[in-house]
Amino acid sequence: MMFNISKLVVLAGIVASKQSQFGIHKNQDNHCLDTGKLHEDLTWYISSIFIVLIASGLGIAGTMFLGTKKDNTIVVTVLQLSKMFGIGIIAGTVWIHLLPDAFEQFSNPCLTIDFGTYGSAYVGLFGLLATFGIQLIEIGALGTHSHCHSDFVKLTPTPDSLTMETTESNSSNSIVVHSCVPVIDHTHHEHTGQHAAEIPQLSTENEEANRRVIGTYVLEAGILVHSFVIGLTLGMADELELIGLLIAISFHQFFEGVALGSMIVSVKMSGNTKIYLMLLYPLTTPTGIAVGILLSNSFNVNSNTCILIRAILMSLSSGILMYNTYSELMGNEIIRNHTFHQYSNSFKSICFLSMYLGASTMAVLAIWA
Repeated sequence: MMFNISKLVVLAGIVASKQSQFGIHKNQDNHCLDTGKLHEDLTWYISSIFIVLIASGLGIAGTMFLGTKKDNTIVVTVLQLSKMFGIGIIAGTVWIHLLPDAFEQFSNPCLTIDFGTYGSAYVGLFGLLATFGIQLIEIGALGTHSHCHSDFVKLTPTPDSLTMETTESNSSNSIVVHSCVPVIDHTHHEHTGQHAAEIPQLSTENEEANRRVIGTYVLEAGILVHSFVIGLTLGMADELELIGLLIAISFHQFFEGVALGSMIVSVKMSGNTKIYLMLLYPLTTPTGIAVGILLSNSFNVNSNTCILIRAILMSLSSGILMYNTYSELMGNEIIRNHTFHQYSNSFKSICFLSMYLGASTMAVLAIWA
């Protein structure tokens, strides 16, 4: 009896699902089924490729040019404020642009019920996967330099020394140091009648520099994905909304270029690498625009495929940039940055105001794009 009831419940669920699916597809707006249409006038679409290219290039190249004048105190101050402004830009981009757009795409009524059942929660899913993936990439890139070890060391105890285990032997007294730290070098000192010491010497400067370089690569990757997607959006945009969207995206790309450029000039990497990173950014959005124009002329932009591509890329980019903003940018440039803590309180306040201004700029631009 219970088995039969279970079968009826399952059967009812299948029937309800099929009816719901049929109803949704039946009641879908006609625009969800429209095929691609040629833009009647491509003048502004083609022009937008070069306009965005110039705006993006000016933002990143101008900031990186200032980075070559680091011997000038005023330039150093401007670069620091630009960096803080850039952190605000990236944070505002994630919270005000990427996440709402991703939620909107996954909630799109043109998305079929088969994928739409989980709804906007997919934004969190793909964003979470992106953060986990970036963390693994960073760990793999940095390498495992830490080794847990237990060494017998000869040490002269002092009142301020760390807590250690002491063992007695017949020949001499030894102190056992249990540690899990980067072991750079072991220096042996022998002293008659005294305890000598072998202390793991820690060197975090290179590790910190490598971490900042990797963080910059991660930042650029997230920004490039985001830039490509907004290029797609502009290339697929309706002619009536194209001009307003173009102006907003041009400003957006300029300020994001300032943000990225200020991060690139602050890390230690070869000049050629910095040039490659600088060139990649302004070329990405125009490429997205070109692809968007082709797609809008060939495919239904409201099809499941197009919606899911935009939604997934937006979600992944959100996860990447959110991880980078709080783990790398705010962490390395503010919280764990000894130089920043040495600034006067008044200059710190100006830095924070610059960061808030960057976020506010993205909030204002969200009105149009």
